Amino acid sequence: QPLPVLASRVDRSGIGIGKASVFVSSDPPRGILASAERSEILNTAALTGVSVTSSISATNVMSNAGFVACALPTCVSSDVNALGVDPACHSVGVNGSEIRGSDRVDVHVSCSGYTTSLPFRLWYP
Repeated sequence: QPLPVLASRVDRSGIGIGKASVFVSSDPPRGILASAERSEILNTAALTGVSVTSSISATNVMSNAGFVACALPTCVSSDVNALGVDPACHSVGVNGSEIRGSDRVDVHVSCSGYTTSLPFRLWYP
């Protein structure tokens, strides 16, 4: 059926019956925002064997100024010998197998075609 069609409509003038059109626009992501629970990690796991983690999150920044959690983010550590990354991109951490600390390890977070980096400082005993 051709558009517009006869329908009930509600607008700033009130309720009426008449022809109306509805326009739907897309709201694609324009970037991502990544954050971490903490940016410095003291690797006590090297001494105790108990893992130390920091949760991370990735959020799409939408065209219409909204925010939506990334459905399938990916994360990669720039130095896996100092900081590990959860495959599901929910956390980063140390488990005692690391061989050094670092002044800066970047975790590259990607989602919806965008990438950003989260910097971490790792203290090693």
